[in-house]
Amino acid sequence: MITHAPIEALESRIAPAGLVMATYDAVTHELVLTGDDASNAVAIFQTGPTTWRVEGREDAGFLNTSINVAGDERFEVGPIAKLTVELRGGDDSLDLINLRSLKSLAVDMGSGSDSVETLGLAVKGGATFNTGAGIDIVQLDGLAASIGGNLEINDSADGLTFSFDAASSIVGGRVVLTGSAGPDVLTMATDTNLKIGREIVFTGNGGLDRLEFGSQGTVSIGRDAQGRSIVYEGGSSLDRLAIGSSKVTLLGSVEMNGAGGNDMLDLDGGIVSIGRSLAGISVSLTGSAGVDEIDIKGSSFTAAGRVRFDGGTEADRLDLSGAHRLVLKGGVSFDGGAGADVLDIGADTLAISGGVTFNGGDDPDTATIDADGLITGAVVLNPGAATVGTQGVEVTSRSGLPGALKLNGPLTIDSTAASSSSVDRIKLTNLSISGPLSMLLSNGGSSVDIDNLSAGGAVSIDTRGGSDTVEIERDATFGASLFRKLATIMLGDGDDTLLVGKGSKNNRVLFMANITADGGTGTDSRNDIDADNKYGPGAAYSESAFETLIPTV
Repeated sequence: MITHAPIEALESRIAPAGLVMATYDAVTHELVLTGDDASNAVAIFQTGPTTWRVEGREDAGFLNTSINVAGDERFEVGPIAKLTVELRGGDDSLDLINLRSLKSLAVDMGSGSDSVETLGLAVKGGATFNTGAGIDIVQLDGLAASIGGNLEINDSADGLTFSFDAASSIVGGRVVLTGSAGPDVLTMATDTNLKIGREIVFTGNGGLDRLEFGSQGTVSIGRDAQGRSIVYEGGSSLDRLAIGSSKVTLLGSVEMNGAGGNDMLDLDGGIVSIGRSLAGISVSLTGSAGVDEIDIKGSSFTAAGRVRFDGGTEADRLDLSGAHRLVLKGGVSFDGGAGADVLDIGADTLAISGGVTFNGGDDPDTATIDADGLITGAVVLNPGAATVGTQGVEVTSRSGLPGALKLNGPLTIDSTAASSSSVDRIKLTNLSISGPLSMLLSNGGSSVDIDNLSAGGAVSIDTRGGSDTVEIERDATFGASLFRKLATIMLGDGDDTLLVGKGSKNNRVLFMANITADGGTGTDSRNDIDADNKYGPGAAYSESAFETLIPTV
């Protein structure tokens, strides 16, 4: 006997439309929406001078959501002062249109991949957006969006994108985003003018997390009681903090802590002004394992405090070379740690107060300062303990004019921790130093190239072991060098070469004090330093342990 399964009506196999319960208090003007575990789609919009409507829209299953009663898709209310939404499970959507008289807003979208879009939102008090499991999107759109108090954003799983898309977006208090293990993003439209009265606190908690503001509008952010404008706590994966607009004004500091993975802090814009924290910090990145980077550029960049970078392990980069005008009032400090680290400072107009400190750590590191302007305070460039490879230090003026870069303080270059298998390359050009110059290099074969140097303090160059070459005023560069105080050059072990001056107007040193050179062990060579340079009253050249004289050509 043949039997057949009963025929099931098509309608019974279609997921039922969602049902949202709406309650309204005509006295307090409070509206509460409560969803179910189906996919709900709800819109709230104004229908008259004092009337609004809650309307069910087509959901993810192409069925209209009901309001209060199955099949009823509308619920009429009066003015709304307080709005509370809890839509629970399902892939829900919520549209808030022209809600301009709210005193508070609380939205909990529950689990599912949910979306919230506001158009013309105005909240006198605070606003909270909570999202659960699923990939969620919240957009504040329209000509204007304003929240008078604090804005709190919480994602419990899978990731969230929160975007300020209104042309004018204002938050009177702080913005706090607490993310999940998924990718969490806080961003804005390219033409948005964003103003936040206090600080931003972004906690990524893992995932590919990003805080990105830019690029054609303006960004203005206040600060907390500790003087911080942005506090970014990264997760275990890639983190990115990028601010770039036509005008960026932060009253306090930008501080980013990466908990692992590659971390990127990017500040850009036409005119960028960064305040400082109570600790004197303007820009700070604390990295961990991973390739970390600070990248600062723009037409004009001013920081009231210090730029501080602790790179952690792997190759890290502090790039301050992209600004036309760069003003750092608290100096620069960069601790690269293990990995091939790079410090790059460059500007057409540079002003740094508080000095520059670079500690490269292990592996071959590079430090470059290429700018016209002034650095006040000690400049300490320590490429670190490379076991192999080439380490480089270059300090030069950008315009190529003699003395266009001035160091008002000492310059120290130290790579003594490096092994004999590593090589140092040092180049100083068109530079004026008011304090002492000290170089203490590795035991590998090193090269030093100095041209157009005005040294106000004592000069000490110690290349230590290896076959080294020191050249001073040997390039075809306009201008000569001036050493005002004692110069001491020690070449250490190995077959070394010392070349100072070439006897011409643009290739010689005026020594106002004595110069002493020691070739060390090995077969060492020099040019005729006495004849190829000029000496002030009482100044003289003395040497020891040079075996070969190289004729000047």
